[in-house]
Amino acid sequence: MTSNISRRQLLGGGSLGALSAIAGCLATGRGATETVTETYLTTDLSSLSLTTINGSITVDGHEGDAIEVTATKAAPTEDILESVTLESSRNGGQLTLETDYDTTPFLFGPDPKVDLEVTVPSGIRLARAETTNGDIETRNVTDDVDAETTNGDIDVSLTDGDGDLTAESTNGEITVRAPDSLDATVSVSTTNGDISIDGFGNSSTPGDDSLEMTLGEGIRRIRLETTNGDVTLQGTNTS
Repeated sequence: MTSNISRRQLLGGGSLGALSAIAGCLATGRGATETVTETYLTTDLSSLSLTTINGSITVDGHEGDAIEVTATKAAPTEDILESVTLESSRNGGQLTLETDYDTTPFLFGPDPKVDLEVTVPSGIRLARAETTNGDIETRNVTDDVDAETTNGDIDVSLTDGDGDLTAESTNGEITVRAPDSLDATVSVSTTNGDISIDGFGNSSTPGDDSLEMTLGEGIRRIRLETTNGDVTLQGTNTS
């Protein structure tokens, strides 16, 4: 018995084979992961700068004499994961930590991400905490905090002290909790969202798109700004 295979059938079979081969190369997630830890002594340091492109940043204040960093890396493949690095440099009293990686080809899935979890001693200024795609959270950092993300929320818990705060997001909410005794000049704005300030004896009602106020003598400076999202400044004793 003779089988006749048409040219169209042959080409169709070849196309399906090619598609199957491509599908085998596609990576739909970040299945390759690695966690690294680093310790940096704070001798001669006064500030810290953190930058990642895809990933969250969490910073906790603590008592000690070292900056502890845990970087959780994730990438579509093991080969791409090997290209993900955490670069460090010291200059003028500042420790700079930046993530770097090779650009991921489209067929191999999403770009790598690096989540940073950091603890800093008191007296170290957070000169920069910046990510493009990810949330930022800081807790109990006693000195200045400067946080910026493009796509993500910012959550800050302030302590008593005189450190300034700048928090900026394009697409995300900003939430700040501070002692009821907060002594600061406050500037808040959002383009598409509400502003709520509560717990400081001079509160705003939701619905404002910009606000400036002075709490106490206005010693600290707090600037909160987002384009798409709500902004909340709340006293720590406010339920």
